[in-house]
Amino acid sequence: FTMIKTCCMQGKELEGDPKGDPLIDMEGIQTYVSLGSDESKKDKAIVILSDVFGLSLKNVKIIADRYAELTGIDVFVPDQFSGEPIPASDMASPPPTATKIANESYWEKIKAFGTLASILPFVFRHRASVTKPIIEKIFKTIRQKYNKNRIAIQGYCFGGIYASWAVSGDDPLADIAIIAHPGPMENPSAITRPTSWICAENDFSFSQSSRLEIEKILKAKPAPCEFVLYKDTVHGFACRPKLDEPVIKEAFEAAIQQAVNF
Repeated sequence: FTMIKTCCMQGKELEGDPKGDPLIDMEGIQTYVSLGSDESKKDKAIVILSDVFGLSLKNVKIIADRYAELTGIDVFVPDQFSGEPIPASDMASPPPTATKIANESYWEKIKAFGTLASILPFVFRHRASVTKPIIEKIFKTIRQKYNKNRIAIQGYCFGGIYASWAVSGDDPLADIAIIAHPGPMENPSAITRPTSWICAENDFSFSQSSRLEIEKILKAKPAPCEFVLYKDTVHGFACRPKLDEPVIKEAFEAAIQQAVNF
């Protein structure tokens, strides 16, 4: 239950439509693929692990298209929820900025927690023992069938938990990770590969104290890391942004550029 908090259920749908290939079957895992145009980078790949809305929300596909366009690298977005994400229709309108989040009424907070309690079956269905084998299978398929030698992983919210796991241990799945406003970290001290962290100012799921503690742990380790805190943002801004708020739009674009640069 602690993996998903109220803020994980809030956000806005991006405008526009995905431009990549329709979903393809990768060893039983439905996957959205957006192909990059740089032939010199065909040995590389980016894997995006979504928030709880998975492929039911088009945002992650649109972001994948942006990455493919900006990097020239093939981007894969697997359905880590086996066709059972939180429906996009369950997404609540977000508090627009960190400054305004304090103005939510008591009733709005109660309604949000009611919605949160209703998704306990989702949390059980997609526990770590179920989700990790899916991610392992997609990485094995990408490396062996698509001949990718270097893979970056980007994880948003729920997916951020597993992006950190994918760069942990002596033989990690991924070579680098970009982690955006993740859920509670499983074991950050096990991370062994470079990481870039996209952090919201107001984030119940990844609090300031958690961020500072993890930053201290990782900066004492050999693998490079960076933590970028985006002022006046809330959890979810990098994948479910309220773009009619200028500060959020600017942070959303900057977060994409942070990932591309890393």
